[in-house]
Amino acid sequence: MARQPKAGPLGLIPDIENPPLSLAGPIIEQAERYLNVPGGLAAGQPLVLTPEQFELVWVWWSVTPNGRRFIFNRKLILQMAKGWAKSPIGAVDAFANLACDVVPDGLDAHGQPVGRPHPAPWYQVAATALDQTDNLFMQLYAMLRDSDAIDDLSLDVGLTRIRKWDVQGMGIEPVTAEAGTREGQPISGAALEETHLWTPTNGGVALARTIGRNLTKSGGRSLELTNAYVPGRQSVAEKSEAAIDRGHGSGTLLVKRSGEMPKPLQQLRDAAWVRRQLEVAYGLAATDRGGWVDLDRVTQDVTTADDDALAQQVRFFLNLSCADDADGVDGGKWKQLVKPGAVLARRDIVAIGFDGSDVGDATALYACRWPDWCVFKLKVWERPLDADGQPIKGAWKVPRSEVMTEVRKWCRFLKVVRGYFDDSGWQSEIDTLTAEFGQSVMRYPHRQDQRIGPACERWTSMLDEGSLCHDGDPTLPRHASNVRRVEIPKKGVRWWRPARKIESLPIDAFSAAVSAVHALGDAVAAGEVQAPERPATARTAKPDADQGAGSEMFRPTERLQF
Repeated sequence: MARQPKAGPLGLIPDIENPPLSLAGPIIEQAERYLNVPGGLAAGQPLVLTPEQFELVWVWWSVTPNGRRFIFNRKLILQMAKGWAKSPIGAVDAFANLACDVVPDGLDAHGQPVGRPHPAPWYQVAATALDQTDNLFMQLYAMLRDSDAIDDLSLDVGLTRIRKWDVQGMGIEPVTAEAGTREGQPISGAALEETHLWTPTNGGVALARTIGRNLTKSGGRSLELTNAYVPGRQSVAEKSEAAIDRGHGSGTLLVKRSGEMPKPLQQLRDAAWVRRQLEVAYGLAATDRGGWVDLDRVTQDVTTADDDALAQQVRFFLNLSCADDADGVDGGKWKQLVKPGAVLARRDIVAIGFDGSDVGDATALYACRWPDWCVFKLKVWERPLDADGQPIKGAWKVPRSEVMTEVRKWCRFLKVVRGYFDDSGWQSEIDTLTAEFGQSVMRYPHRQDQRIGPACERWTSMLDEGSLCHDGDPTLPRHASNVRRVEIPKKGVRWWRPARKIESLPIDAFSAAVSAVHALGDAVAAGEVQAPERPATARTAKPDADQGAGSEMFRPTERLQF
């Protein structure tokens, strides 16, 4: 009877008796010889990788058949549940880059890959704030502080840098987005900590791009260590996974394991269900499987969390991307509602929504089409971004005449049955447009609870029902991720108003889209729309300006041999 291949616990190696060629053997041997457990009840004991961690490290250091190049020559994205031990994997990687044979150098006489030390190791442990770098750098410091590696490998182990005395290079150092530009630094490797928190507004996206360019120049590789991200916030973790989804993941290893999404979130009150999902998410890290995470304790914390913290429990412990309950849009659900190829056609029946500003903030114009309730971005004006995704500095004003031209263009191109325009700072322009187009342009002040409250309630209800769709515009979820819900106390309804989580972040596209959906809903309720003579098209030109507009596990004794 033919032997059945036995896969690794993470499923990365289909047959553990025939693993890929890898430099990981000596690296793991050195790590387990010299690194100690940095904390917890086992602090100070020798580090021993679990079979899952062993498999992960083996595959990350796998090489091509000639032993001259890494299979995954760009990055490892490790998204695992909180407490799975992502940072120790990063610490092993940093140690290896400093003290092990990490440059592929062909095959030996037995056909096994060999490596050589990096001649000038410079490894950066990066985060958006210094205390986040402590998750990895200070763990590595604790792993090496009392290690024989200090003498055997000539290491200088300090609180701000770990170096090897007998080689060139800057060693291992923590860096942050606060440290200014790092363009051009010839680093040999990097670990990016907590990339679900790296956003355009805190400098994380810019830092990730700089590190990426530096690694490209020097031929180095990076680890991205992350928990599940909040969809729509444009974090580095979200952007990296999106790149893989678009087929741009060449040279990248993505490793994540998650439970099931609770439907609804209140399913997190079911302790038995939560325990089953945690068993999947944590695998061999669970104490009852020889690990360190007490799943009974985690189950207690998840099932007793406050209602407004349930989404966080899903992200941190089930390892699933999930929007906060207070966000304007659940980015994951919003992605599922995209209508591929959706384009507005001449005389499509729509309602439009508008939220304007003058200096610094954004101005947005959106439409919602009848009868498919498809949301379209017509135009958004906001402060331009630089190459690193940061808003440009200096004076900038919304081009008001251009806004007026755009509104007129779409009002002539489409059949606009109703339009709700927030009039803050735009009263005279809106009055002018109302005189031209009637109720296609109507004042709808968002500052009034009786206006914005029911609009947001309708938006939430239709989104929950899945009765909205959209054209895939990325601006709306980005603005919506900046929204926090402020409840409007009123008996018998679920009114709320959008407010900024951070004062400088725009939410105007979200407010305009909400207004467009509500305007169409009111128009339908008032009998102002009729079924179109033809179905809404998905392919037509936009208006011109002159037209208007579960694997089986292997055990430690069955490790891959090196």
